[in-house]
Amino acid sequence: MNNNTLKKGCVLAALFLMIPAAQAQIEHITNGGFETGDFTGWTITGSGNGAWVINDGSVNPPGPGTPLPPISGNFDALSQQGGPGLHLASECVAVPPNITSATLSWDDRIRNHANRFSDPNQEWRVLLLDDSGAELAEIYSTNPGDDLIQIGPNSNSADITALLQAHEGESVCVSLEEQDNLLFFNVSLDNVSLLITSTIDVAGCDTGIVDRVLDDGSTLSSLINALIDECAEEARNHGAFVKCVAHGLNDLKKAGIISGEEKGILQSCAAESSIGK
Repeated sequence: MNNNTLKKGCVLAALFLMIPAAQAQIEHITNGGFETGDFTGWTITGSGNGAWVINDGSVNPPGPGTPLPPISGNFDALSQQGGPGLHLASECVAVPPNITSATLSWDDRIRNHANRFSDPNQEWRVLLLDDSGAELAEIYSTNPGDDLIQIGPNSNSADITALLQAHEGESVCVSLEEQDNLLFFNVSLDNVSLLITSTIDVAGCDTGIVDRVLDDGSTLSSLINALIDECAEEARNHGAFVKCVAHGLNDLKKAGIISGEEKGILQSCAAESSIGK
């Protein structure tokens, strides 16, 4: 056995230890409940006075606001300030191909201590941005006339399937923004989630196989992509590539990770590709 064969065998053997779970909707937000006790996964930026902080129920924000328990779990995020400011919490995600559904959701509490909402300078909003920071869509915002104090918590959800389908293969950013120029404004934020259902792509071929989460938290698509990349690197020609993929898919089938039908579809897409030609 040569070193390349040994290397490939070790990589595939490690991958095949994973067993698929039933979850087809895949979470694309990291630490959406802030249960790490910090902003791991998030980018926190802003200007002016104040900031997003992690709240464990003991945070007493400046102004008339009082401490509130986290919306759920041990922690949530809280915007606080002592003067005018803009506070952003954002995460960027890679948009997968072949999306069939995408739902963005979050829970919030809103405490606007001014006498009104104002667009945009006394506002709580959720935006979808491209990776340069340009706005793609406003998903949600408070509006003049809304209740100023909403202890709730409010559960919010938006279908953004069409939005993300238009940006497949790109990076987009979910930006949650609290802006205050009139008076104190506290927003509590928790349980941010972006659930996407998509089908697996093999070298531009839509397999129609719904991606799913494996028991180690990775996805079937990442497993298939690793196999495709490994075989593409090792194969001397297209025939060798297809043979390598077929061998790997057979092992995945034996391990119970894919079905026989899925193996056939994936193998056909690999054979139709131009890899190695």
